[in-house]
Parts: sequence; structure tokens; C-alpha cells
Amino acid sequence: MANEEVLVRKDRILPRSAPDKLFLSLLMGGAWHKDWTFEERRANWNKMVREFMIVPIILEHISLKGLNFKGFMFYRAILSRANLEGANLSETDMRNSRLSYANLSGANLSSANLEGANLLCANLAGADMRVANLKNANLNSAILTAANLSGACLQNANISTAASGHSKTHLDRANLSGADLSDATVIKAILSHADLSGAYFHNTEIKLSNLSYSNLSKATFYGGEINNVDLSGANLQEAKFTKVDISPKSTESLRLANVSGAIFENVRFNVKEQVLEELRSRGAIIVE
Repeated sequence: MANEEVLVRKDRILPRSAPDKLFLSLLMGGAWHKDWTFEERRANWNKMVREFMIVPIILEHISLKGLNFKGFMFYRAILSRANLEGANLSETDMRNSRLSYANLSGANLSSANLEGANLLCANLAGADMRVANLKNANLNSAILTAANLSGACLQNANISTAASGHSKTHLDRANLSGADLSDATVIKAILSHADLSGAYFHNTEIKLSNLSYSNLSKATFYGGEINNVDLSGANLQEAKFTKVDISPKSTESLRLANVSGAIFENVRFNVKEQVLEELRSRGAIIVE
């Protein structure tokens, strides 16, 4: 059988089409392991993942709603369309896992390692993702409405709307305070009313997105571009923009934002001087 179709363990080889009762029992605390404590179940699960598994664990469509998997290892696991609503996945190792179309609404993913994870069209509404590692993650068309991503690492993450036919990526009312979005790609995303205070944007590409009424106070932008972005009503107090390309449409929307104390240094606006004068009159500091 091809590697994608088998589950290889030291004691046996199972076809991927057959349920692996041992692994599911261990994962969900079934009768085979009813006398084990949570810590024993977690330790044995992680040991099996590290030592016995050659190909990814396949748990597609499974329901793990509301269960506790704190500290479990799901490295490269295939959890597409799984129901993980309200599950405790804090401190889990989910690097390179496949979570496309999964339901993670209300889940606890705080301090989880999701580097390289595929979260295409996943539902993460209201999820706790504080200090989570989402470096290189695919969040295209994901729903993160009201999710808490404060202090999260989103370096080089793809936060865009997928190809035609997919819904837009939603981060409206999300908490991204202190998050690192360096080298991230944000295209056709909705971040209205999001908290991005103190967030860091280094060479970040933001295009065709809605950041209206978002909180960008004390955020830092260095390099990158802000192209056709709606910033009307946004709070940019004491935000700093250095060597950023800001398109005319984005600059026009700045006229409807709070720019008091915002610093624009060596920024390319490509607008008439009168627009910049208006921004200065409203407290913006523009340094060429």
C-alpha cells in the first residue's frame, strides 16, 4: 500500500480505511484505558506519536467536541472537517497539521504550536489563541471573528481570501494586540473593529482589506504596503509607519481616522500635498 493509505506501527500495519480503535481509545479515554489518569494517557499518546507513527494520524470528520487535549501532540495530524468546538487544545503541538474546514469555534488554543498548519476555511470564531504560534500558517478564508490572538506569532502567515467561491477571511472584533504579523499577507480580509494595538507589521502586505474602526494605536509598520485598505474610523494614535507604501485610496480613508500622534516617516503616500496637510492638521507627524 502507498504511504498515504496505511498506518504503520511497530507491531502491525493497518489499512487507512480501517478504524484504529487503540489510538482512538487512547485519544478519547475509552474503556481500554479507563484506569489511566489524564497525564498517563497524554504521555502515552505523545510517545506513540513520536516513536510509532511514520505517516500522519488521520482523524478527519471526527468529533472531539469539548474534550481536553492540553499538551497533546498532533504533529502533521489530518483533522480536516473535525469538530473540535470548545476543545482544550492549549499547549498542543499541531505543527503542519491539516485543519481545513475544521470547527474550532470557542476552542482553547492558547500557547499552541500551529506553525505551518493548514486552517483553510476553518471556524475559529471566539477561539482563545493567545500567544499561539501561527508562523507560516494558512488562514485563508478562515473565520476568526472575536478570536483572541493577543501576543500570537503570525509571521509569514497567509491571511487572505482564498480563490473565488470562498468567503472572506474574518478577523472582525478579534484581539490581535501585540501580535507579530511580520511578512504576513493580508488580502481581502475583514478586520473591522479588531484590536491591533501594539501589533508589529514588518514587510507586511495588506491589500483590499477592511480595517475600519480597528484599534492600531502604538502599532509599528516597517516596510510593506497598505493598498486599497479601508481605515475609516480606525484609531492610529501613536502608531509608527516607516518606509511603507500607502496607496491613495488608503490615504483618503486616513482622513476619517484618528491620526493624532501617528508618525509617518519616509512613507510613500502618492497623494496631493493638501491631503497630507490635512493629516498634519489633525495631529499626524509626517517626516520625509
